[in-house]
Amino acid sequence: MTKIKIVSLTDNRIAVVTPYNADFVRKARLQAGRWGSYRDDKGNGSPAWIFPVEQIEAVRQLLRDVYGEDDQDQDSGKKVRLRVQYDRSIDTGGRGDVVVAGRQVARAFGRDSGAKIGEDIVVIKGGFGSGGSIKNWAIHVKTDTVFDLLRIPEPMARRMVAEAGEFCSIVSDDGSTAKQMEDNVIKLRE
Repeated sequence: MTKIKIVSLTDNRIAVVTPYNADFVRKARLQAGRWGSYRDDKGNGSPAWIFPVEQIEAVRQLLRDVYGEDDQDQDSGKKVRLRVQYDRSIDTGGRGDVVVAGRQVARAFGRDSGAKIGEDIVVIKGGFGSGGSIKNWAIHVKTDTVFDLLRIPEPMARRMVAEAGEFCSIVSDDGSTAKQMEDNVIKLRE
C-alpha cells in the first residue's frame, strides 16, 4: 500500500498523500480539502490533498477512519492478514471498484476491461470481472469470492470483524512463514 504522508507547507497549509479511496475523497472535501500538488524536497510537483494547517487533527482522524492508520502510526502499528468472504454490504466502492477496509480490492475501467486486482490482495477463491452495457458497465464479483487483505492495520481489521464478523476474520499470521522464507532466500552478491 502507498504510504500515507503529511507534509507541512510554508503557507499555513498541509499536503496529504494517500492511496486513492472514494470515501476519503468525499470526506476530504468536507474538511476544506482541495486536490492539487506541492513541491517535494527535490523540487518536483507531487499530487496531494491540500488542507489548512488548522485541520491537521481532523485529517489524521479521517485517515484513521478510512485507512485504519495515519501518518504517525503506519510504521509502528501491528499489521494482520484479514480474510474476507465477499458480500456487497461490506463494499464501500462504486460501480467500478470494490473497496473493503479502506483498500481498493479490484477495479474495472469499462465493460470489456476486466478487473485489475489491487495491491497486497490475494484472491483465494472466485474472482472479479466487468460487464454490462457500454453506458451502464460495472465491476462484477463472482459468487463465493474469498480474498485476503495483507498488512491491514490491526485496529481496522478488528473494526471490520466487529462490524461484519460473518464475512471477515483475522487470519493467524505470526510472521513465522515470512521468516522461514527469508532464511531460505539465496542472497545476491553485493
